Amino acid sequence: TVSVLYWMRAHTNVAAAVAAITLLATTAAALRVSNCTDPVACAASTCITTDVAERACVPLTANISGILPTAEYAVFECLREPRLCTPTQAFWQDPTCTTPMETLWTPCGTCLQGPPRTMECAVINGTFHSLVGECDSATCGNCPRPSPPGLTAGVCWAHPGVPGLYLKFPTLEACAAVRVRGYSGATCGAQTLVAETLLPAQRKCFKGVAVECDAV
Repeated sequence: TVSVLYWMRAHTNVAAAVAAITLLATTAAALRVSNCTDPVACAASTCITTDVAERACVPLTANISGILPTAEYAVFECLREPRLCTPTQAFWQDPTCTTPMETLWTPCGTCLQGPPRTMECAVINGTFHSLVGECDSATCGNCPRPSPPGLTAGVCWAHPGVPGLYLKFPTLEACAAVRVRGYSGATCGAQTLVAETLLPAQRKCFKGVAVECDAV
């Protein structure tokens, strides 16, 4: 087993992408959230955009409410250090994984919602893997470490819990991420935290949602 961090340091193509992401490390007052009817590529012509103040407690309006369905308010924070994402595509009744119905750019280490799951990445015997484990809450506070092999890069994988659903990602890619914490109260206090997740930045598409840091 080889760690993801070691792999990133050892491969120049990812190192170049990491360097580009690092250049985003500037202070920004706001970010832009796009809610798109195109769930595969988040084409700009299909999107409604909302400017959101970074690190502020903001109401989850209709245009951005689908990010954390159990929350009424949220705090968005751009994490400008480089990380890895899986550009996973979902396919329905398509065991050859030919025509995707949606794209889920997912930062490694995220807390997935509905039901809550943690997603981690690993390089096992030179092959990329996405490992998913169930959690006890939407904040992913208690999650048993997921076990290999998980979803292997380049493989069309039948989802074990959803008959007819297939998933595939070609490789792990360098990315940036946005942490979204959801709250039930308008002050976004720690006692009202109900959910959290990581979304991809750089306008990568996650089920029709695309986020841009430093866009405003």
